Amino acid sequence: MLRDAKRKLSGIIAAEKTKGITIKELVREGEPTEEILKTIEQEKIDLLVMLAHEEGHLEDLFSNRSNDELVRKMPCSILLVKQEPGAILDQGDEEDEDEDLS
Repeated sequence: MLRDAKRKLSGIIAAEKTKGITIKELVREGEPTEEILKTIEQEKIDLLVMLAHEEGHLEDLFSNRSNDELVRKMPCSILLVKQEPGAILDQGDEEDEDEDLS
């Protein structure tokens, strides 16, 4: 499971790094809320960007009362982004779109 998470994260990040965005990959094991808070403090994160899934773990993470408390205690802003089908483009597709807009 950890290997799959790292592989998926690396694929998503590879596409974004080509756009000049600085990204640090972190995959942690443990209780999600504790690991998120610990990582935010250790890495001095000021904005946490998380992928919102249609079904799955993210909804579970923020759906119960203890996680409501996590959101209130979060020392930084949270941005949940929904990945639409085809949202991650390869470099060639992005250049084609730029040409269409001019």
